Amino acid sequence: MYLGTILLSMLVAWLRRGSFAQLGRVTLRALWAIFLALLLQLSVHLVTRWQWDWPMAAKTALYLLSYVCLLYALWANRRLPGIPIVFLGVALNLLVICMNGGHMPVSEGALLDTGQQDFRDFLKTGRSPTHALIGEGTSLPFLGDILHFPWSPPLRTVFSPGDILLMLGLFVLVQGLMVPRRSGARAVPGGEPPGAAGSEGGGRGGRPGQRAGLPVLKVRRPGGRARRRP
Repeated sequence: MYLGTILLSMLVAWLRRGSFAQLGRVTLRALWAIFLALLLQLSVHLVTRWQWDWPMAAKTALYLLSYVCLLYALWANRRLPGIPIVFLGVALNLLVICMNGGHMPVSEGALLDTGQQDFRDFLKTGRSPTHALIGEGTSLPFLGDILHFPWSPPLRTVFSPGDILLMLGLFVLVQGLMVPRRSGARAVPGGEPPGAAGSEGGGRGGRPGQRAGLPVLKVRRPGGRARRRP
């Protein structure tokens, strides 16, 4: 889902005459935190998938730590376009996760609409360290994974309002990096910056005949010196 947002934004930026080379010139800070967050989430996913005998509290703690690392990396790069929006989306997701014991609430109806009955059945067992079905005791359920695309199940995914902000921020980020900003200054005919021509002679202290943008002609008198005439 996030990768699709990035690819779509790259296509739009290219249509806007953006440059892919601009992406290679970006310097990201706290890259270690980004890789650590991805590694932690991958570890939790693999441990759950392979049913390793890890305490549930340990897997949930690693899941929460991945969000903390990601927020740290986003804060370090907050000056990049779109990153504040991404930060807000991740923060909302972390908020609802913390309010529900380290689990992201998921709508059972959204799972059924997207054809994820197997995942619904797995969540009912209570063995997931990262997600839980929305119930009567769920806090802030409106911030959970309650949304899905109308053309599901081809995408087979559900997402939260925080994920929408995250995708929007990624889209803005790619646009801001690939498409250069247009300068508001107007060019002066002849290629000179504003005031440059006048500073040579048309401004104060210059020769009266050398005005900005006007040619200077030389008139030679018979038997005399050449005189400048504007």
